Amino acid sequence: MIFRRIRAIFLIIILILIFFNIFQRFSFLKGDFISSKKVIVIDPGHGGKDSGTISVNNHYEKDINLEIAKKLYEKLMSMDYKVILTRETDEFVDNNYRADMANEKKARIFVSIHGNAIENNNSINGIQVLYYPNRKSTN
Repeated sequence: MIFRRIRAIFLIIILILIFFNIFQRFSFLKGDFISSKKVIVIDPGHGGKDSGTISVNNHYEKDINLEIAKKLYEKLMSMDYKVILTRETDEFVDNNYRADMANEKKARIFVSIHGNAIENNNSINGIQVLYYPNRKSTN
């Protein structure tokens, strides 16, 4: 099962990096986005008292999200992006605060990482990516 978890983490990181590459044609990603002056906010969903879903192996979504976010943080930092995590430890962070942080830092991209689940249905799996393409970009 640990191999499955690691494989899923790497798949998510790869998909997010592909996401950045594919969506560069949208106006909010054009220009000199590849610069340490452009901010990416990564939100490891849930945390603290909010565990999110629990896997069949009793792993909490909040822990998996944080692990993925930290790996993505390191990868993006190595690519010279300015990256901010909404949380770095197992702590509860209010959803409004997460959004306010991204807006205050004038983030070009806000990525909220979640491992969704459907109760009593192990046959459904995958990744969900949400983005807002009509936001006026920051300089």
